[in-house]
Amino acid sequence: MSITVRPFDGSSYSANVDPDSYHLSLTTQNNEQTEGVLLGWGGEFALSGTSSPITVASGRAFINGKEIISTDSEQVNIPTPSSATRVDVIALEVDYINKTSDAAIVRVAGTEGGGVPTVTWTPGTKVQLPVGQVSITTGGVCTCTSYSDRFLHFATKVSTDMLDDGVLSADAAGRAKMADGYLSADAAGRAKMADGFVNVDKLADSIDASAKAFNADKVDGYHASDIIGGGVIQGAIIMWYGSLGGSDGHRPVVGGTPNEDWHICNGETVGSMTTPDLRDRFIVGAGSSYALGQTGGNATQNLSHWHTVNTTTSYETGSTFRLFAGGETASFYAPHWHTVNANTSSTLGVTDFRPPYMALYYIMKVA
Repeated sequence: MSITVRPFDGSSYSANVDPDSYHLSLTTQNNEQTEGVLLGWGGEFALSGTSSPITVASGRAFINGKEIISTDSEQVNIPTPSSATRVDVIALEVDYINKTSDAAIVRVAGTEGGGVPTVTWTPGTKVQLPVGQVSITTGGVCTCTSYSDRFLHFATKVSTDMLDDGVLSADAAGRAKMADGYLSADAAGRAKMADGFVNVDKLADSIDASAKAFNADKVDGYHASDIIGGGVIQGAIIMWYGSLGGSDGHRPVVGGTPNEDWHICNGETVGSMTTPDLRDRFIVGAGSSYALGQTGGNATQNLSHWHTVNTTTSYETGSTFRLFAGGETASFYAPHWHTVNANTSSTLGVTDFRPPYMALYYIMKVA
């Protein structure tokens, strides 16, 4: 047995009361921003089709205090434009003057080549609730778009007593409830949220928009130290211009804080890493002429040598001097002059061959 309660006159239920004499108090009367389609009932007046006529699904809505129920889909003809694409709006209409029907599904025609037409909202005369739009080309191709903001907003407030405890909490229990469908974290729920169920236009203006710290723990499963540390491999050596400190006095100090991941190259073993001793040394690339870790060379070179002559004379002699010890082939030609007497000798002495320099620390990544 079904029971239908229709508008009544105050003394008894009646199906014959003029529908203009009552309004539903669930919605904000005469406010097109809050009245609309009832969610989850029928097809929610969704639009579909690629050519005329397009289809408007079944649905139920409350408009200006009037209830509209469509138990089956309806067809709406969309005339083909002659010169340019046109956009029409499909709306639910209540016409208080021409009451051939208290409610209808209508097409609000746009202008060829123009924008979206404006619907009518004049309580007591005619009100139209847009549920979607149709764009039609001169070739008769239709593109239907159902509006995401066509749904009903009840004129009520949600108190904290109406919320299940912990649903919106950030603890594990709250997250579990959200995952369990309280705010529907599944694909269907996300689709509904994207479709306007959480409408940014309805959010308070006082939402905190200040900058928030970035949580590197949420970046692809890596911590900030993993991301930073992965950029420089252990054993890498760079030049450093700054002070040293830290646990052993040999760590670079950055912004007043020693970086324990780096150590001066002084030959010490740090953990599992042994640093090469690069103090007071230049670096040459290891390869076919120099093995990795090979050392050699001198800061100065002794160019002393003797010339013995039989008569007093002056002449130029060319001598080739090696720059490095240990059998290296690097050398240069050094012409020079001596003025000597018979059976006497001369010497050049110790010479410094280093170019102009500035001393920096070499530091190595050890952790």
